[in-house]
Amino acid sequence: MKFDEVFEITGHFGPYQLVLYILLGIVGIPNGYQNLATTFIGGKQDHWCKIPELSNLTHNQQKVVGIPLIRESDGNVRYDQCFMFNLSYSSYTHDELINWNRTVQGIDDSTPKLKCTSWVWDQSQYQSTILSEWDLVCDRAPLVPLLSTIYIFGMFVGGVSSGALSDRFGRKKVFLIGLFLETVFALIGAFATSYAFLAVIRFLVSVSAAAAFTTTFVLIMECIGPKARVYCGVLYQAFFSLGFALLPLMAYFIRDFRKLQIAMAIPPIILQVYWFIIPESPRWLVSKGRHEEAIEILKNVAKVNKKTLPEKLTFDTEEDGQSTDNKEVAMREFHSMKSTEKMVPDSTEVKGTVLDLFRTPRLRCRTFNIWFNWFVNSMVYYGLSLNTGSLSGDIYTNTTLSALVEFPALLLAAVALDRVNRRWPLGLTMITGGAACLACIPLLYRKKDLGAVLNTISMIGKLMLSASFAIIYVFSAELYPTCIRNVGVGSASTAARVSGMASPFIGRLNEFWPPIPSIIFGVFSLAAGFLAFLLPETKDKKLPETLEEGERFGLEDDTEPFETLGNGQINQGFKDDVGLRPLSVGDDKPKMVTQL
Repeated sequence: MKFDEVFEITGHFGPYQLVLYILLGIVGIPNGYQNLATTFIGGKQDHWCKIPELSNLTHNQQKVVGIPLIRESDGNVRYDQCFMFNLSYSSYTHDELINWNRTVQGIDDSTPKLKCTSWVWDQSQYQSTILSEWDLVCDRAPLVPLLSTIYIFGMFVGGVSSGALSDRFGRKKVFLIGLFLETVFALIGAFATSYAFLAVIRFLVSVSAAAAFTTTFVLIMECIGPKARVYCGVLYQAFFSLGFALLPLMAYFIRDFRKLQIAMAIPPIILQVYWFIIPESPRWLVSKGRHEEAIEILKNVAKVNKKTLPEKLTFDTEEDGQSTDNKEVAMREFHSMKSTEKMVPDSTEVKGTVLDLFRTPRLRCRTFNIWFNWFVNSMVYYGLSLNTGSLSGDIYTNTTLSALVEFPALLLAAVALDRVNRRWPLGLTMITGGAACLACIPLLYRKKDLGAVLNTISMIGKLMLSASFAIIYVFSAELYPTCIRNVGVGSASTAARVSGMASPFIGRLNEFWPPIPSIIFGVFSLAAGFLAFLLPETKDKKLPETLEEGERFGLEDDTEPFETLGNGQINQGFKDDVGLRPLSVGDDKPKMVTQL
């Protein structure tokens, strides 16, 4: 039998799968708080130039005497954080400094200034951060968002490398080794002696955490029956969101960035008990010819679910295609939902390449559309998540709310995918999220009296974009034919990582003009939302298997003939170097493409 058929016997989502789902989901909690830890280990600390001659004054007196005032773009006035007055303070008496009056002393904007070489740090909110530890301000300020960019790049590397490793060595070994390395590297990071060293360590934490979380996602999808995969697949991200929600709680009580890293590293240590309680993926075992081991695990599944497994159980040999990306492996399992919509490639099927995404006109346009949607979703999601400090009020409360809105967002996505369709929920959530970002612009200048309104609209935007991110995962995989589904989803994920790496810097553009991030996030989200309506609907459709079917998918008349441009022949893989164009019956001119 085909492997998915065994779930009709053991149950698609019984008590066994529920317990396994929770246990594996817990691995996503450390991933969630590590992913966005820069929000607090790199939190903004107020600072001003350190003037040794004024060290016997209070902090406020030091600023009044030695620090210039600057007017920000929103009209507020604050003390300069990068320059100080070039004065000979030793020539003034102590009483003059205490009773300093800039008008009397002739101090104004024309007074000579010097760049800071060291700083005094306000410790009212943070005891220490990477900013105060290595003076990552002024000319060195870009190094802070760079740390987030490096982490997101590590997520990409971890996803790609763990896919190949888990295909070869098994899901269980890869995720547990990744979890162990995540703990080790996180502990080492707490004792980093330089920014460069911490950056390398954060990269390694990211690679390990991504490998662990994406591999557990693959494992649980391979242990759950097709009928339960939609809800389980979407809601699995809630464990990541829970970790995100715990981050501000830990940071509230631990204000030192080194101690915070230690606190984040400890929980995964407990999960090493999984070596003794988590089984290997029976599907992976079958693909490797280890049928007896797989059957023993399935017997245990059936026993806990109060089902009876036949005495003799044989499986058809499956070649799942050795994927290089765990997300691609997961998508194979996630989308094998119905027997009429076969999503797992046969061993005889021709595997596609990136070039196959562009060989035909509709698939080419569809690919660019999907890439853009992934690009925008990732950019806005991380942009909003990493920049909650720019909202009105307390960063701990704002970050907690930003995490909590992801729970109803995931539920909204799951219900919409199951009860509505794909295209309309994706388009509407993107458009609503983009509109919310743009609606925040006038409120950025009225944080004092309309701060609650600003935060509410911002959270609505975050909720919508979180929902759309979950939807695009499902929608994009269904849009591609089986022969190029893995490479299609993998390439889209790469586009998401590129924009994710850029998002920390986009958020920092508010230092030049507050509305810039909101404008970028809003305009791009609106554009992606409207483009989503050009994609064909996939819900309750027989999904395409070959490139020919993929090119015709979504047309009212999917029987129109194809003509090769050259001497190539139409086949499942389109391995020739020719393109195809659809022709209307009895017409020798290309038919106008009306739907991507």
